[in-house]
Amino acid sequence: MELENEIDLELAQVGAMVHGSARVIAAERLARRVEAEGPESRLPAVTGQLVESYVWGREAEKAFVPFTRWLRLYDERSELFREEDRERLFWSFRWMVSRAWGYPQVSFEQIESTLADMERRFAEAGLPLDAVRLDQFHWAWARGADDTEERFWAWVHTPRRPEDTCLACDAAGEGGYLFETGRPAEAVRRIHEALDQGLSCLTEPANMLATLAEAHLELGESKWAARALRASIASMPAFHEGLGGARGHHIRTFARGGQLERALRHVEKSQFLLDANEIPETRMWFLVDVAGSTRLVAEQAPELPVSLPGVPARTARELFAWSEREARRLAEAFDARNRGSFHVRCLDEVLSWEPVPEPLELAVLELGPEGAPRAVDLTLDEDEPRPDPEASGAELEHRADRLARQDRLSPAASFYVQAAEKYLAEGLVLEAGIAEASAAHCAYQREDAPGADLTYRHAIGLLRAGGASTTLLAQVVSAWVPVAVETGSPAEPLALLLELRAQVERELELPETPEPQERALRVALAELLDTLARAFASGGRGSEAVALAVDAAERFAGLGRVRDAAHAFWLAGKVLGGEGREEDAADHLESAIEGFGIARERALRDRVATELVDLLRSLGRDEDADAVARLHA
Repeated sequence: MELENEIDLELAQVGAMVHGSARVIAAERLARRVEAEGPESRLPAVTGQLVESYVWGREAEKAFVPFTRWLRLYDERSELFREEDRERLFWSFRWMVSRAWGYPQVSFEQIESTLADMERRFAEAGLPLDAVRLDQFHWAWARGADDTEERFWAWVHTPRRPEDTCLACDAAGEGGYLFETGRPAEAVRRIHEALDQGLSCLTEPANMLATLAEAHLELGESKWAARALRASIASMPAFHEGLGGARGHHIRTFARGGQLERALRHVEKSQFLLDANEIPETRMWFLVDVAGSTRLVAEQAPELPVSLPGVPARTARELFAWSEREARRLAEAFDARNRGSFHVRCLDEVLSWEPVPEPLELAVLELGPEGAPRAVDLTLDEDEPRPDPEASGAELEHRADRLARQDRLSPAASFYVQAAEKYLAEGLVLEAGIAEASAAHCAYQREDAPGADLTYRHAIGLLRAGGASTTLLAQVVSAWVPVAVETGSPAEPLALLLELRAQVERELELPETPEPQERALRVALAELLDTLARAFASGGRGSEAVALAVDAAERFAGLGRVRDAAHAFWLAGKVLGGEGREEDAADHLESAIEGFGIARERALRDRVATELVDLLRSLGRDEDADAVARLHA
């Protein structure tokens, strides 16, 4: 009993890790231990943990052998399975079967046999067959089979129990199929039903909102499309490197709606889906979305730059050519296995997309006739808050703060700029600058980088005119820099950042600086260095970025801001790794792991540990990689 409790504790520790290489190694080690030493009663649990870690750790192809072993164990020694082990086994069919056809080397016959085995097992166990019907429908859809529509409705009408399925994922799947088969109005209706019911899970409502955005765009409802798109992006789960469908919808909606630069920026944010290590089918569909979207971008702005390390493309035109070529290669491989031409036909259809008649409008802020920022009218609902014309600047800013805390950032931006107008009328120039900077932050969070950029520029002028402290200016300029980098106009904020760095260093040298002010200056300097490091890294100035990041990390550590120090070391490690300096990168990643551990940021610690494990493996240091995984299990 003591040994079983020990294994259960280790299982819980592995299960709490972020998915990735470190968790995979920890799960492999635990499985080997139980297979060699026992107890037999925990074999089902550790095998299930191993399968799950492979699947969600982007090593799904390794899951098939232990999954088969897991099934054989259930057939031969079902008494070893606790109820939770049994439930996990049957639940895993939902993703294992779909991943079987995600690899073109898995034969047609193997997939058919696996589906038949799944149906037999669910029937014999007395379980609802909705999961079986779902996989049968998906397999028919993946092949473009004649009975796809019939199988879709068979799944939809199959009785299910909430405890045996995810109703949120089901709703997203229904809406997605209706949209992709040319029924956007029906997709909108189905998704709104699910949203009204408050259905959610780890990946929802991000997926259904992404589909909803493109469906509204297709129907000519641009404002509703923008709202759904923003909501989907805001609801994407942290540290979840999946959701390829949602990410593809985002890029498609941006491109078809005329937001060309935003489309390319979101390809960059989802680069991991272009990785050759991704599940081939997932990679193929994302490449299809990228190819269709970048064709639209390349037709209008072929030389727009993209930054995708490892991808042989530097412009929209080059990215279109590469993604179309890669997508077609994979589509042909899947069609050969599936005995049809569905995937190539889908690719050709996507490559015939045209921009929608009503462009997607993402502007939250714009310049008014006086040269000051003003809010764009985004009102869609009668219950949207409206400012009181008699309210003071402070009252309007307070209302804006409340809206921002509620994540209602578009109306918050409107209230902030109106607060700034009132502040200026009241002669409070500094307060007006702060309010405008807050409005810019809200706009950027709602995908309006151009509006945020122009608002930050105006806010800086007000702050300087209002006598803002060096530390306050440093905070606002640090927030402005990534926005300006994204809009392609970083020269002014970077020059200002360097000027502020020199000013902070001069103020720190003054002999009579009060202790609280000295600390604020030290914090400002560390943050300035960190911001410069990130800007230089995105601009290809790797060596400078690393030096600045390490300097910032050491300063953050001296200030007791261990989490920020860890982030800076992480940046240095990633930049060095990208430049091929893996040994140096490993040292900085280890420092980041240590910092996140001290700060009790387990998810971040595990994520960096996974990067370090991958890096060590690439160096042939497998024993060191295993040691890292053991240490952080």
